[in-house]
This record gives sequence, structure tokens and C-alpha cells, in this order.
Amino acid sequence: MHHLALHAVDQPGALYLTAWRNGAVNVPLKGDNLVPLRFTMRASINDGCRWEGIETLMPLDNHRYFYRYDEKILECEPGADPYLKTPRTGLVTVED
Repeated sequence: MHHLALHAVDQPGALYLTAWRNGAVNVPLKGDNLVPLRFTMRASINDGCRWEGIETLMPLDNHRYFYRYDEKILECEPGADPYLKTPRTGLVTVED
């Protein structure tokens, strides 16, 4: 198992549906070459909408990924006032 550490700037007050909500993510990685990874998380938020967070990791070298976070609204209740989307980018480092 390898620890993946996220290095990305959070927007103040933003809510992220992220695999890193409790700290480093542990994944089994085989060999020396990193492969693309994708994490998705869905949740109903108190804005009256159901959201999906999508985290895409693309290898940069054998120890780092380019990180991209996007989100989409899956559905909203009538009269809901959806939050603003908060995409972001950053780096993920592979730690032993």
C-alpha cells in the first residue's frame, strides 16, 4: 500500500466531495509506473441538491500525479439554491 498525499488549495468555505476528507488515501500500486486513477463520491448537500465529486489523477512521473477536481449537480429539489461549483487542480505525491 502507498499513501497518496494531496497538495491543492481549498477555496475558503468550499465543500469538497473528496477521497482525502480524512487525510492521505491508501492505494495498492504495482510496479514503478503509475497509472491514471479516478475517485468519485456522491452526496446530498444541505443546498437541496445531490452532487458528484470527480477526482482525476494523471501520472507526471513515478512519484507524482497531476490532480483535477470537478463536480456536477446530479439533481435538485424544487426551489433549491445550489452552491457554486469549486473546481481545483494540484498535485498528489506518492509516499511509501
